[in-house]
Amino acid sequence: MPDGRFHYYQNLSPTNFAANPGVPAAAAGRRATENGNFFDVLLLRNTNKGNARNYTIGLEKPFKDNWYGKLSYTYGEANEPNPGAEARAITNWSQRPVFNANEEISATSNFEIRDRLTLALNYKHSFFADLDTTFSLFGEGRTGRKFSYVFRNDANGDNANASNDLFYVPANRDDVGFRDVVINGTTISAQQQADLFWAYIESNDYLNGRLGQAAGRNGQSAPWVTQFDFRLTQELPGLFDVKSELYLDILNIGNLINDEYGFIDDTGFGGVVGVADFLGTEQKPGAALGTQRYVYRFTQAPTEFVRQDTRGQSRWGAQLGLRMTF
Repeated sequence: MPDGRFHYYQNLSPTNFAANPGVPAAAAGRRATENGNFFDVLLLRNTNKGNARNYTIGLEKPFKDNWYGKLSYTYGEANEPNPGAEARAITNWSQRPVFNANEEISATSNFEIRDRLTLALNYKHSFFADLDTTFSLFGEGRTGRKFSYVFRNDANGDNANASNDLFYVPANRDDVGFRDVVINGTTISAQQQADLFWAYIESNDYLNGRLGQAAGRNGQSAPWVTQFDFRLTQELPGLFDVKSELYLDILNIGNLINDEYGFIDDTGFGGVVGVADFLGTEQKPGAALGTQRYVYRFTQAPTEFVRQDTRGQSRWGAQLGLRMTF
C-alpha cells in the first residue's frame, strides 16, 4: 500500500483465477485462496517486549494546629506489544490498533498515565469535648487515557476488525484523493471532502504533526482529568469498649459545587478514533507510473471524545456511614 503496510485482500475474478489443486475459486468478495476448513488460525507465543517505569517526587508535612498536607507528582512511561484487555485470544489480536496485522511491536500502553498530580489535605479539631472532627480532601489531576487514530473501515483487508488499522496522514493535498459521495440524496463532492478533511487535520495538533506518516498506536491522550474527593469524620462518645465514628464521603465534590467540573471525557472502550474511510488506491498525479496514493471518504469530522458516565464516573456521589471498633 502507499505507506508501506501490507494488504491482505484482493478481489480476484474466479474466471481468471488459476486455482491451486484442491482450493476452489472464490466468489466475488471472498479471498480467492481461502480454505473453508478454517476460519481464523492463530499462533500464540510469549514475548519479553514491553516495560513500565514510574518516577515520583513528593512533599509531605504535618503542620501545627493539626494540619497535614502532601503533594506528589508522578511521571510514567509504559510500553507493550499487546494490552491483553480482551477476554479471548482472537479479540486480543484483532482489536489492537496496528500498522501491520502480525507485527509484534512494543508501543505506548493503553494504560499509561504520563503525568499525575495528587494532593492530600487533612485538618483535625475537637469541636465537641475531646471528640475529634476531621476534614480530609484528596485531589487528583492526570493526563487522559491514551487512544489511537485509525481508519473507519478495514483498510488492510485482514478482516480482523473494522477499525484497527492505524490511520495514514497524507503528506499534502496531492498525497490523497477523494470521490463524490451521495448521502440521503445530497452529493458531497470530492473537493468539499478534501476541504473538510484538511480543515480537520490542520486543527488537530497531533495529526498535523504526523504528515506523511501513520498515526502511532496510543499516540494521543484524551483531555486532562481533575477530580476531588472529600471526607468528614466525627468521633462519637464511646460505650463500654466500643469506639465509633460517623463519616460522610463526597466523591467528585467539584461536580457537586459546579456541574461543569469533574468530567471524564475520552474515547471509551477500545481507545480508537476513526478519521476517514479507506476507498482504495489510485495512481498519484504527476508521479512516476505505479506510484500510488490513498483514496479517502470524509464527510464530517469525527467525534473524538464522549462523556464517560455509565458508572457515575463524571458525577458526584455521597455516602454516609458508621464505623465501630471494638
